[in-house]
Amino acid sequence: MAQESKEKTIIDYATDGNFDDVERLLREQVPVDTHDEHGMTSLQHAAYKGHAKICSLLLAHGADVNDHEHDQGYTALMFGALSGNTEVVRILLEAGAKTHQTNRLGRTAAQLAAFTGQKQCVDTINNYVTLDDLKYYTIPQGQETEAKLPESCIAGFQRLLITINFNPVHLLKIIRNHSEFYKPKTNLKKLSDTLALMIEKSLDPYHTNEPNDILAIKSHYIKTFIDNIFEKNTDDVEKTCADWSKKFVQENETTGFKLYEEKFIRENIRNFPYKQCPLLQQLVRLIAPVQLGQNPSALTVLTTTLNGRAFEDEIPNRCDACSQPNATRRCTACKSVYYCDEFCQRLRWPTHKRICSSSTKEENK
Repeated sequence: MAQESKEKTIIDYATDGNFDDVERLLREQVPVDTHDEHGMTSLQHAAYKGHAKICSLLLAHGADVNDHEHDQGYTALMFGALSGNTEVVRILLEAGAKTHQTNRLGRTAAQLAAFTGQKQCVDTINNYVTLDDLKYYTIPQGQETEAKLPESCIAGFQRLLITINFNPVHLLKIIRNHSEFYKPKTNLKKLSDTLALMIEKSLDPYHTNEPNDILAIKSHYIKTFIDNIFEKNTDDVEKTCADWSKKFVQENETTGFKLYEEKFIRENIRNFPYKQCPLLQQLVRLIAPVQLGQNPSALTVLTTTLNGRAFEDEIPNRCDACSQPNATRRCTACKSVYYCDEFCQRLRWPTHKRICSSSTKEENK
């Protein structure tokens, strides 16, 4: 096959969503940033069609996420926003897509998404926190002699802030896996103080002309975990997170409902300091009429409200403990549930073994 035809084909495959063919051509050294007659790259085509997996593949092979040689100056993020696929938008943002870049008409990706009614994409873009945003908190301001946040914490802090998975076990795993958060333990207090400031800046008219309800509520939710860990009289934060995770996965033997998780999230929402926040009021209206033990759970309502959809929807092989997608471990007995690692598998085993043993017996009859 001639090189010219290969370059055209990779764009066709990216547009059609043919992952294997795109991967094959990349292995054959076809340029990843090939442009079509309008200046669109393979990444831009994949983003416009909502092919998240292909976007990740192209970016892993060095695709320029901010390429804007398109004849109208569109970027991959703009095309992703127009697609309505929030997963594609998130992938592009994590790869460094510039949110303030404009097309030939002076429109940003968020403005294009808003114009076409893609509210979820607007929220995803507007609530993305970059490392540059967080670096502000690592520099002493005004009369300060010390920064609000150690620079070593910002990478992990960003991961907490941009997550769309609000399962408590997932958040505790992030905290547990970033030792810079709690070594020294005083860093937890600095994280909490930074989150408090972010909440204030997101909603206080003195700091912003456009309130950012989603970021404020998400920051408050995360802050509650940080505060609870800091307030415990122990230096073994890893054990504290692991023990606390066990409470969150406990289910009622009859209904399978996670009562501890439900009460914790309801209390978290109830304690949000800005009572006039419209998004808070929406959450309260959705959760308050639901009796404890009934669906939808508070976690589902919170996730749907902040993400615009239920996180549990549309994700393959979800970890049975922390809800992360694309888990690779499976229960060796029933093979019906997935886990992302041994920690999650051990965490869920006391509960899962009752279901696992009964389902395995049924299969063996």
